[in-house]
Amino acid sequence: MTISTVFDHFRAVKAWTSRHKADAQLDMNNLQLEVRCANRYFSFYPLFAATINGQLAHVPSLSESVVAFGGWRPYRTYVFALSTDKLLFKQHLAEVGLKTPQTWGPAEVPTRSYITKRSQGSFGYGITGPFRAGERPPTAAAPADKAGTVFAEEFVAGKIVKLWLWGAKAIFADVQEYAHITGDGVTSAGELARQKIHGDSGANVLADDSIVQACLALQGIARDDVPAGGRSLWIDFRYGRTFLSRQGRGRTANALPALQAQCGSQLGALQHAVAKALRQVAAVPLACSVDGVLDAHGQLWWLELNSNPLFPHYGYDAMLSDLFDRPAVEALSVGSGGRA
Repeated sequence: MTISTVFDHFRAVKAWTSRHKADAQLDMNNLQLEVRCANRYFSFYPLFAATINGQLAHVPSLSESVVAFGGWRPYRTYVFALSTDKLLFKQHLAEVGLKTPQTWGPAEVPTRSYITKRSQGSFGYGITGPFRAGERPPTAAAPADKAGTVFAEEFVAGKIVKLWLWGAKAIFADVQEYAHITGDGVTSAGELARQKIHGDSGANVLADDSIVQACLALQGIARDDVPAGGRSLWIDFRYGRTFLSRQGRGRTANALPALQAQCGSQLGALQHAVAKALRQVAAVPLACSVDGVLDAHGQLWWLELNSNPLFPHYGYDAMLSDLFDRPAVEALSVGSGGRA
């Protein structure tokens, strides 16, 4: 999962204000930030990630349940149809010619490997599978979350992609491999998975044993089977579930340059599509993120739009430069579909 510490946010804002001779003030009563530059000012509102009833959620204020700081944005939380309903966003993608996995309704039998999810929800909760084509999921596997409509979605294997945008400009990307275990010829797949998950003190609470079992089953392995020495098996496909030890790890590097080099035209098309969607909400830039998959052929498949993601510290240069009409370190027109 993307790692931006509180100090990363402070450094990024400080670097911009120093470069442009701007002034920034932090109100410790509500942790709102005010930035003044070029005879104008903006107020920026904080966002946090909190653990509530054992699940992650985004909250606007600091409380005892907060576990991470998600940066500042120049507006309060916004929502709109394409960010709350995955099926509507998929329809939008299809209308503009972008790839998104095939879907099936509750009464249909998928003809390709698939997962099930609800049209509303976030953080990878309420997902089941993956299951083989033609195989119906166990009745008990229906997502517990009651929001939205249950549907089946084609399971596209590949690297996990999360792309952040400010308006129509991509500003940050995180690309993750699936969590893997490696057989030793002695230990069961289930025990190897348990050890792998236990090693990540930050995200082990996000593990789902039913998903681990489904992933192994799709690869022809049961949890009690002993995989051959050296055999690699993946045990989760959801963002943030890499289950890597966080000890000694630094901040997450921005994978956007490499992704642009590989999939520049696809990213450009996505930015145009998001800009079109966001114009339904406001005529000014807004922050958002889009979840996707990069398959083995270099094709990007887009899944859902998140209107209030934690803001990566890499994005302040684009955001502040845009708001105050100052030159950015990287021109806003590079790979962009224009202002949202």
